[in-house]
Amino acid sequence: MTRTALVLAAHGSRGEPAVNAQIRAYADAVVARTLFDEVAVAFHQGDPSFSDVLDQLTAEDVTVVPVMTSVGYYSDTMLPRELARNRRYAGVTLRQTAPLGTHASLVDIMADRVRSLYKRFGLLTGAGTPPPFQAEGDQDGSPKGRGEGGGVSLAVIGHGTSRHAQSRNTTRDLAAWLRRMRIADEVAAAFLDDDPPVDSLLERVRHASVVVAPFLIGVGPHAVGDIPRRVGLAVSENATPPFSGRVGDRLVVCDAPIGADPRIVDLIVELAFSGCAGATDGDRGTASPAEAWR
Repeated sequence: MTRTALVLAAHGSRGEPAVNAQIRAYADAVVARTLFDEVAVAFHQGDPSFSDVLDQLTAEDVTVVPVMTSVGYYSDTMLPRELARNRRYAGVTLRQTAPLGTHASLVDIMADRVRSLYKRFGLLTGAGTPPPFQAEGDQDGSPKGRGEGGGVSLAVIGHGTSRHAQSRNTTRDLAAWLRRMRIADEVAAAFLDDDPPVDSLLERVRHASVVVAPFLIGVGPHAVGDIPRRVGLAVSENATPPFSGRVGDRLVVCDAPIGADPRIVDLIVELAFSGCAGATDGDRGTASPAEAWR
């Protein structure tokens, strides 16, 4: 019987151990489902690397899921190139699925998370003004979050990069779908390393309350610290998301990266099996990426 393996391929980080530990936790959750003979992780920054992960497996049939938010340089160029450097590359049936971030169900997961924040922080969309809100750390009991016009602006934050023209598209498509769902009075996209930048977000949105939704996989210090600070929130070293507070006359709430959601493992498994379906023995090409947000 042919042995099967699943590889979770991620960018990873050598400076933030929590990022790689998170991918290993995903792998452990998949192992517990006993769906594959082997489950492994591989990193651009970390061990094992893309270029030696296949050599550490014994399976003949290998599916690689890029645990990345978008089609881009790392999924389209770096990962296939480095996988081809494995000694076992020519001897396995290899399939690479679309990146995790293109899974259509992420729209619903993001919408669920945003609605949960509305409930937790007492936010209202539409013409009404949000009710009184006491931000974490405020002790005076005064009403927070009131502003002219009321309503909620939602900001979807992607990483972005100049290395690949499509890297920003998934974030913008996600924002567009949330806009069509009328999940907020206004939906904008911003980026850590692209335009428009996170730093100018509050200058571009209109409403008194702003919900920031990081469309990132990693939950390391970069994601949970850099984003809230760049939108003006004061975040203590040991604080955990969601973060909240006043920035000028705005109430700002910043969620954890979407990679923290436990439903992510379900999407990884779905991608793995969609990658397996329809592939033939000896297929050397990568699976065609599914249309995002169909």
